[in-house]
Amino acid sequence: MRGIIGLCLVLAVATANPTAKNKPRYSRIIGGDVTTIDRYPSAVALMGYDCFVNVHYQMCGGAIINSRSVLTAAHCLTDIVPLYYRKMRVGSAFKNSGGVVHDVAKVIIHSEYISRTVVNDIGIVRSKTSFEFNENVARGAVAGINYYLGDNEPIWAIGWGMMNLTTGEGAEQLREVQVYSINWNICAQRYSENGQHLGENMFCMGLLDVGGKNTCFGDSGSPVYHNNAIVGVCSWGPSPCADARFPSVNTLVSAYEDWLRANA
Repeated sequence: MRGIIGLCLVLAVATANPTAKNKPRYSRIIGGDVTTIDRYPSAVALMGYDCFVNVHYQMCGGAIINSRSVLTAAHCLTDIVPLYYRKMRVGSAFKNSGGVVHDVAKVIIHSEYISRTVVNDIGIVRSKTSFEFNENVARGAVAGINYYLGDNEPIWAIGWGMMNLTTGEGAEQLREVQVYSINWNICAQRYSENGQHLGENMFCMGLLDVGGKNTCFGDSGSPVYHNNAIVGVCSWGPSPCADARFPSVNTLVSAYEDWLRANA
C-alpha cells in the first residue's frame, strides 16, 4: 500500500457549531451499522472517570499504532485527569465490556495544538503494559507523508458515539459508516461562511449536500480509514451531526509522519 509509514507503528468527534462562529465543539456515528472488532482490530475505547459515581466511561476513540501506543485526538487528552484514572479497552467491540483494559502510563499532546482553532489535533496515549496482538487486537497501518487521498474517495469511520440525534442515544457496540472524502477548498469555503478556519492539515468527509451519515458526539479521536489505511483522526464538525452542508473534519494523519515517529 502506497505511502504507509514503515516503522513499528503500523495508528472524542469534535464538532464545530456552524451557527456559532469560531467555537469548535468537541467529541460526535450517525446513519451507520454495528460492526465487529475483528474487522477493526486497531480500535480502542479511551475511558475517562466519573468521580461522583465512581465509574469509568468511554469518552473517546483511538487506534493502536504499536505495542504500547494509541493514536487519538489532542482534545481528548486536555482535561486535567490523573493518569491512574485513565484507562483504555482493546480487543472488544463493546465500550463497557470484553477485551482487555490497560492502564495509562503517559499522554502526549502535540506541542502546537490550539484548542480554539483545533489545529494539530493529534495525540498519543501510552499503555503501561504491552498489547497482546491477536485477531482482535492489532496495530493499524498508518498513512505516511506520500499517501495520496483524493476527492470523492470512499472513507470508513468508526466509533461508539451518538447514533440518534433525537434521543441522544450512544452506541454500546462499535459502529461503522461509509462516507466520502470532500474537496478541501469546498469544505474550507463553507466553513468560512461562519468564520471558521479549515487548517491545511485537516480533511473533510461526509455526504455533501445529502447528509444523514457521519461521525457524531463520542467518536472523537477514532480512526478514519481509506483502503484499510488510517488516514484521519476524528476531530470536529457540525452540530447537529451529519449535516448536509457542513462535513465532518479530521486531522490528516499523513502530515504528522515525523511527529509520530518521534513520539510513538
